Amino acid sequence: MDRSTANAQSGQMTQSTRLQGEKLTLAYWNVRWRAEPIKMLLEFLRLDYEFKPITDGAQWAEEKKTFKNDFPNLPYLTDGRSFWTETESLIFNICHRANRQDLLGRNEEDIVILRAIRGVITDLSDTASQAARGLKRNREESLAAIRALDPKLEQIAKFLGQKQFLTGDITYCDFLLFELISFLQTIDPTLIERYPNLISYIDRFASIPSIAEFLKSPRHTARFQHQAP
Repeated sequence: MDRSTANAQSGQMTQSTRLQGEKLTLAYWNVRWRAEPIKMLLEFLRLDYEFKPITDGAQWAEEKKTFKNDFPNLPYLTDGRSFWTETESLIFNICHRANRQDLLGRNEEDIVILRAIRGVITDLSDTASQAARGLKRNREESLAAIRALDPKLEQIAKFLGQKQFLTGDITYCDFLLFELISFLQTIDPTLIERYPNLISYIDRFASIPSIAEFLKSPRHTARFQHQAP
């Protein structure tokens, strides 16, 4: 086991231990997507939380009217007093709450690189998500749009190289990339099969003890929106 993998595993509490503090509530639609990397981060850091699935659009519309935040949106995170929205804001909040600022980058160079990687992952995720919505209407057109993402995937694979995680040690971007690759595999596994290091990467990420435990648990939302009946 190399240093970066050891850091990913030893930086956690024991499986039976959660960090003390107020219980958090994470809310999102009852499908896998933007909330899942946040759930995995909470699990990795052993923060106490519950997931609130939103299943009724009309109910959410009413809840937004009384929302205690200037930017009501999903996912949101609350400790019962304050409410936070927007994925990156939630991730930063969680890392600071757990005193794990290293997950945001160990130095200025890492922080800047991670913001760039985050931008690439976001572009890929948004394009893939939009294309996936059309799979039932025009499968071939949607698949063509998703396969057109390959040059960006190649860039990520090249940047990763033989490192254990994107910048060597695990960071918040690894949680986002794992979710993106998992999503693409459900649509067209051949996209990822071209890059053995990406396959090894997601296997390695999924084998982190707290992540492996979570992925096997009912807390994990396994179904993406395009897999809905």
